[in-house]
Amino acid sequence: MHAQSAADLQKAISLIDGPEGERLSARENAITTRLHDLLAIESTPIIGIHGDFHIGQILRAPHEGSDQFTIVDFDGSPALSPSKRMMPAPAARDIAGMLASIDHVARVVNYRTEGINPRVAIHWISQAQQAFIGAYESALTRSGDLEIFDSRLVAPLIINQECREFIYSAESLPHWRYVPDAVLTDMFPKEN
Repeated sequence: MHAQSAADLQKAISLIDGPEGERLSARENAITTRLHDLLAIESTPIIGIHGDFHIGQILRAPHEGSDQFTIVDFDGSPALSPSKRMMPAPAARDIAGMLASIDHVARVVNYRTEGINPRVAIHWISQAQQAFIGAYESALTRSGDLEIFDSRLVAPLIINQECREFIYSAESLPHWRYVPDAVLTDMFPKEN
């Protein structure tokens, strides 16, 4: 995981230019240091995981007087080959993906909504993330499976997810780069 995360960071740095690229490069040492946390983990359980879950993968349509929501994609990082997306991974990979997705909702709301106080959405991020982790851990505890979740992996895997978001934006969706830029800038407010 460490080698792949470090490679994803380097690829993101090589692909992202402009102000976002400058901010990412300026945080390279701090991000690299945080990714080194993965080296301290000798082993962790792996399971079949769900993959990422983006705000852009939900369709909303009116239905009988209210809104109906449909999930249209739930198959993992588009930066990975289909075979790599299907490989077992730590449960923390799913958790990191969901926490990143929650964060992304707030970034999109702040970016696309004029005249709102952006601090409200930013504050919501931590509340929603804590609620998600709490519900996940509670369900694992009830099922007797808490040992599959290695919380030490979550922060480094969120960072890796954001590097993959940068790669995805460079290769497929250029206007998306504002999202991983905002997340990593908030995670690492000071440059190297």
